[in-house]
Amino acid sequence: MIPRIVHQIWLGSNCFPERAEPWRASIKKHLPDWEYRLWTDAELADLASNSLCPHLMLDERIGMGIRPDVIRYEILRQHGGLYLDHDMELLGPLDEIMATDCVNFGFELSGPRSIGTAILASPLGHPFWELHLRRIRASVQPVRPDNPWDVVGLTGPHALDRSVSAWLHGNCHGRPIETADGFTAGWIFEHGDLVGWSREAVYPYYYTELIPLDFQQADFPQAYAAHHWQGEWFREDAEFKIRGL
Repeated sequence: MIPRIVHQIWLGSNCFPERAEPWRASIKKHLPDWEYRLWTDAELADLASNSLCPHLMLDERIGMGIRPDVIRYEILRQHGGLYLDHDMELLGPLDEIMATDCVNFGFELSGPRSIGTAILASPLGHPFWELHLRRIRASVQPVRPDNPWDVVGLTGPHALDRSVSAWLHGNCHGRPIETADGFTAGWIFEHGDLVGWSREAVYPYYYTELIPLDFQQADFPQAYAAHHWQGEWFREDAEFKIRGL
């Protein structure tokens, strides 16, 4: 079963951003009985000691793209629970649509290569994470990519999408998860114990569709969460490249 704990990650010396505090407060509002844990650099040594990819977690030279990706997967493998990016806001009681014996993820877009990594939930020790992390270990070098966008394919959404496809062995037929009012909140892929939340449920807008400052919850009344696309990892790695470090 999925432990009732919410995980977030904030690495580096900068303080957790003030603009993200209302989003963090939404966790307590909609999951009041869940424990909250913020992972910082200080907690990584213990996590890495049992990791399948410790070389991709601890070396700061790799950058803020690859490291948090691998860390979130290891948190879910070793501890289970709900992982949220710092710019993910809860809009409703997410556990209403959560299958507690499955890995849960959301679709950022309709169509292929659309699985997001900003919101993930999993039971402790689900074997999917070992498959996923072993695939990353075999293919990703501990170096900062020249192009920050390469992270999406190396360890981010596209990498997760490939692992899900491998786990399902092409059996992508899902049974709908419907709420009481008939809203399709996602699909259960019974072959692999996976749940894919619909983009309307957890990614109601894409970064090309709406400026985050213009977001209004009333415009998305059926959404349980919303990603606000702050992209700190991309800016940090892009600035690193511009400085020639």
